[in-house]
Amino acid sequence: MDAASRVLKQLRAAGEKAGSVNLADVRRYLRACNGDEAAAANALAATLRWRQKERPEKAKCQACSADPRSHNLRIVGVDKKGRPVIYTCFSQAINRSNPAHAMQHLTRTLEDATAMMSSMAARGAEVAENWILVIDFFGYSWLLDTDPRAALFAARLLAHYPERLSRCLLVDAPAVFSGTYSAVRRVLNEGTASKIVFVKSGDALAADVESWASEPLRHWLLAEMEENRQPWSQEGRKLYWQPAAGHDPRGCEDFLRSPEFGLTLTARLATPDAPKAAPDARPPQQAPGTALTASAKPKPASPRKVGERRWPASRGLALWAALPLMWWIPQLLWVLAAGLALHLLCRGEVGETPQKQPKKRRERRPSEREPPAAPPPAPPRVAPRVAQRVDHEHRRETRDRSSWLVWLPCCKLS
Repeated sequence: MDAASRVLKQLRAAGEKAGSVNLADVRRYLRACNGDEAAAANALAATLRWRQKERPEKAKCQACSADPRSHNLRIVGVDKKGRPVIYTCFSQAINRSNPAHAMQHLTRTLEDATAMMSSMAARGAEVAENWILVIDFFGYSWLLDTDPRAALFAARLLAHYPERLSRCLLVDAPAVFSGTYSAVRRVLNEGTASKIVFVKSGDALAADVESWASEPLRHWLLAEMEENRQPWSQEGRKLYWQPAAGHDPRGCEDFLRSPEFGLTLTARLATPDAPKAAPDARPPQQAPGTALTASAKPKPASPRKVGERRWPASRGLALWAALPLMWWIPQLLWVLAAGLALHLLCRGEVGETPQKQPKKRRERRPSEREPPAAPPPAPPRVAPRVAQRVDHEHRRETRDRSSWLVWLPCCKLS
């Protein structure tokens, strides 16, 4: 009995409902846990309980049900090895501030990819057991897309799909994304982190896509990224789920002809009973029910250069730095006011007229007292004989001065 069979036996002995689990699923969990059978059994049991509680196979994106332009994450084709390719662009989604809706859409897309691989395996086509994720960061906004909860929720969701991610291509990721990625990197294992690749648009992107994508899929991806950078396709003007002449935004041409395309959310949005985009959001140049094409490109409402972002980086940085201050300053004032009131209450001065108390003179410590004043210096000691002579001379000077005082008026009278 191999390791996968032993793990499956442990699950059934523990009372888990493992009827839908096959040996291929167990082997994926074993690879994710580095061959640890106990850890693989615990992780698989957690996934079974999660699937029983959340029912991801019946997940539905509430935002896309109201407006299909809310998200644009979708399956667009199959690569050389039969792996589904999932693509998304930030500028083409108008609802990016709700992490719960984003997780609903991601769950629906991953379940569609899983059902697609099962369908390909059933008809004998070449198929792999993992997929490729391409994330185009054009239109990324620090104010809208830096919520760490969305990235952490995505990392926890991918834990229920171990060894499903074959490659994650991040195109034109800005420098401000490094903070969010650092937070997500802590919850990712080394195997998953090694599959994430950062690449810039241009020759490096073309070379990377060429290494794993077929020729039609490579042309479609590069054309889709170039079209998503045009001003006429911004602000929800592009309806990716509707067919269009020339470049079809639904996906690669050979994938659209395959039976697996009908299993995707894009195909379900194109049905007659699917929700439609808000009529007031469409430009006047676009007829209702038709997708935008390169030959009928509407002019933007305001002139803007190609590739120019709506929010400059400096303005977004200033606003983002001011938001915490706007919240903390009132809180700090409340804390200071509460502390002052508590201080006065403890002293018994709240509600009473404070009376000025006389200040008590604090006695100085011995070390702080002033040193006693030094006594006056003693007069110099004179010998007795010298003293008598000085006294005699003093008396003689006094007598002479007295004689002048007596004879001076007599001289004036004469």
